[in-house]
Amino acid sequence: MERRWTFSPARSLSADRWQKPADALEVAFPTDDGVQLVGWFLAGAIPRNGVSVLALSGSLGVLPESVPQAQFLQSLGFNVLLFDFRGFGKSEGTSLSEATLNVDGAAALRYLTKERGVDPQSIALIGSSLGAAVAANLATSYPCRAVALIGAFGSAKTQGKRIKPWMPDFVFDLLSSPLDTTAKIDRANCPVLIVHGADDAIPLEEAEAIFDAAPLPKRLIVIPDAEHAMSDSIVRDFLDDVASFFINRR
Repeated sequence: MERRWTFSPARSLSADRWQKPADALEVAFPTDDGVQLVGWFLAGAIPRNGVSVLALSGSLGVLPESVPQAQFLQSLGFNVLLFDFRGFGKSEGTSLSEATLNVDGAAALRYLTKERGVDPQSIALIGSSLGAAVAANLATSYPCRAVALIGAFGSAKTQGKRIKPWMPDFVFDLLSSPLDTTAKIDRANCPVLIVHGADDAIPLEEAEAIFDAAPLPKRLIVIPDAEHAMSDSIVRDFLDDVASFFINRR
């Protein structure tokens, strides 16, 4: 039941949606437990700014859906790596828990540092929804330049209690994937940016709790009238702020 709540892998997009951008490189890399993940690497437009972005998508996300945002960051000189978690898109395996998500995120980070020779201190992390929990874990476990959490929830327990208020509390205490960003973000190794829609189904209070727990420097951006699934125009607007934060770290 917990896995059904957490993971909704998409593989059935039409073939034309799976056409990678002409200037993107399709890459594959293994996880520590031997699962092959697939991603697209977009080299930043010249002049490049020296920052590489690792993008971590939400529970419904697959490669094609992140391309518009990635191309915008690419146009500003950022290198961008998109990839699918195991069981999503073209990647092998099955996502089982928070642990497998974190193993996949670490593999993508290792691809950037080992295969492409990117300095860990120049890697910025951006995570949306479920991907925000993975980005937060990476930011507390590895060196990084900055981390942006978009539409983040505080923990699986707070989500579960909101969606299924009739369920006894002890059930949420038994979750194998706590996804507790609020509890871990104080150990972030880099500046933290929180972006949240004012009308997101995930209450703004959860984003504010993550922000309060995060170390300095940090920034909170609340997008008026924005829901959890933001339109491309809204995303484009706040990506300017994300890009500025990744460069200036404030």
